[in-house]
Amino acid sequence: MSIWAGIEARVLGNAVELLGCLNSEVRRWTCRIIRHLANDASTVLAFLEFNPCKHLITLVRDENAEVVREAKYALFQIAENLQGLQAVFDDQAADHILELLRLPDSEVRKWTCSLVGKLAIHHSAWRSKLCSGLVTLLRDEDTGVIFEATYALSWVAETIQGALTVVEAKALNHVLEMLRSSDGKVQGSTCSLLGNLAVHEEIFPAILELNPFLQLSSLLLLLPSESGGDVKIIAARTLCLLVDCLDAHTALGAKVFDNITESLELTTPDLSLFTCWLVGRMVSPNSCVLRSGELKLCEYLVSCVREEQVVLNAIYALVQVARCSSARHAVIDAKALDHIVDILGSPNAEVRRWSCMLVVCLASRKSTAPAILELNPCVQLVALLRDLDLRVVHYATCALSHISASVQGARLVFDARAPEDVLQLLESPSADIRGWTCVLLGNLALDEGICLDILRLHPCARLVSILREEDGEIIEWPTFALSRIAHSPDGALAVMEAGILDHVLELLESADAGVRRRASSVVRFLAYHDATAPAIFALKPWRKLLPLLHDINAATRGNAILALDQIMTWWEGVAALEEIGAVEALQQLDEAADATIAAAIRSIHRSMAHYWELATDESS
Repeated sequence: MSIWAGIEARVLGNAVELLGCLNSEVRRWTCRIIRHLANDASTVLAFLEFNPCKHLITLVRDENAEVVREAKYALFQIAENLQGLQAVFDDQAADHILELLRLPDSEVRKWTCSLVGKLAIHHSAWRSKLCSGLVTLLRDEDTGVIFEATYALSWVAETIQGALTVVEAKALNHVLEMLRSSDGKVQGSTCSLLGNLAVHEEIFPAILELNPFLQLSSLLLLLPSESGGDVKIIAARTLCLLVDCLDAHTALGAKVFDNITESLELTTPDLSLFTCWLVGRMVSPNSCVLRSGELKLCEYLVSCVREEQVVLNAIYALVQVARCSSARHAVIDAKALDHIVDILGSPNAEVRRWSCMLVVCLASRKSTAPAILELNPCVQLVALLRDLDLRVVHYATCALSHISASVQGARLVFDARAPEDVLQLLESPSADIRGWTCVLLGNLALDEGICLDILRLHPCARLVSILREEDGEIIEWPTFALSRIAHSPDGALAVMEAGILDHVLELLESADAGVRRRASSVVRFLAYHDATAPAIFALKPWRKLLPLLHDINAATRGNAILALDQIMTWWEGVAALEEIGAVEALQQLDEAADATIAAAIRSIHRSMAHYWELATDESS
């Protein structure tokens, strides 16, 4: 039990009365005793009944500096708990406390700011008046007072009610000037205030109207001799908050981005965490901020990849740069690929995921895909197909799908033994993973040798079953895979035996243009092979293909033409189309810009001409 626990109520009352003693030493020691009482849970409620706070507030103006100091400490200790705050602040005390903000003693003003900030958090009825009092000090001649007032306002702004009160008190009218202050602590506390305000959606319009981004980014250019490193970190953290909460691409200008990139030369490891993220967040495929200096920027980001605490944000930024067509080569020129293999094996799942995304960005573009093929990260990517994090598996599958889009890439992926994981991935609970696995299968199947190995896994039945299970989200992709597998005779037979014909007519009428297009390809390649063509003719898919000649999607129209052309290479096909009166529609096909489609149209016309010629000969 505390030594103060046994103090009787009358003794406590006498102690409070001693605060008015003429002897300054008695006043000082009484303040100290009350401070200790306030620190003890067993006595604080008892002595608060005697309302010592109104006396302590008076002593803050005492002529004796030691008494002032002890009175401040006592009040602050009382204010540490909610009951104490309620005791400190009543209607009578409110005006007295606000008067302290106007005293000539700057030390008293500083201390009072902290107390007022605490009170404003818990006393909603007086919050507006208290915040207005703090805002008046934002132009104080003492920068220490400005710091304390701003810091107190940032406390208040942590709640939405407090943030709205701070804005209504017109604190934002002073923010830009305070960001230009020569005092680093003022700059830092102002950044904190902005950050706390920015997390509240209701404050967005006020922040946007203020537009503090240029001033904040300018703080990143400060030299260590001009301001503490903490200011730069706080400014960068605040920029991150603002950029994340606001529509950065419209609110921020190129000059802000220039400041951020210029600051990279002055960046410390702690600051890199924020600057890398800022670069990534501000860069987008449609942004104009990457006007020049892409290589220098990427070299900095690549250097950060070697820092364990920064690698995630650095990779994130490199991914965003790689999405910009004008800067994509800079990522490769900065030797980012030298680190890909290592970071694909990072213990951090987020690093692995973003590393896969970087491979996706580079492998999916013709100009940078050769560099990925030369690197050949397929073994590492295939290992990630068994990752415990489904997001990593998703992007690893996506990366392998893009790599396998070329003949060389497909062979690299196959050699890394990707097909061994395919059937399991087709059972994934993630629709994205199932979709990209279908794309991967389709790309690999174009190589006839690889296709034979894939067929040994019997994937077609599972692909067809996905057509029955999916709600339309990814149906295009199993249809794509089946159309690719059907390129080879064995593949076409496997596709047909898996039951694709039960779905083809429905797929040709799908509301999704991609599904219609892929289904047309399935018909085309099944009609190509002797073993499967009769089944296609029995299905009579041309009744569904003919309307697709007028499809709004050009690619779908093209695939329908190719399918009909293949059907018409068979006498039965031409006869069937003649029988349903489709000749006129086929004759009206215009010459296409695409060479393959144009050749198919000419082939259709030749097939019809040949059919009529034979029919005429027979009739004569």
